[in-house]
Amino acid sequence: MTVCQATTLLNNVVASIHSAVTLNGCGKVTAMNTITFPPSAGGGGFGS
Repeated sequence: MTVCQATTLLNNVVASIHSAVTLNGCGKVTAMNTITFPPSAGGGGFGS
């Protein structure tokens, strides 16, 4: 896996977490949805 692929994977994971978690005004988690892991790394993966 190249640095670019790893960075893309990390960004996709962070984006997935942000979209799956709902926060209230105090920053407390109020709801969570499941996410698919690992998200696509743009053609790469841990085995690449």
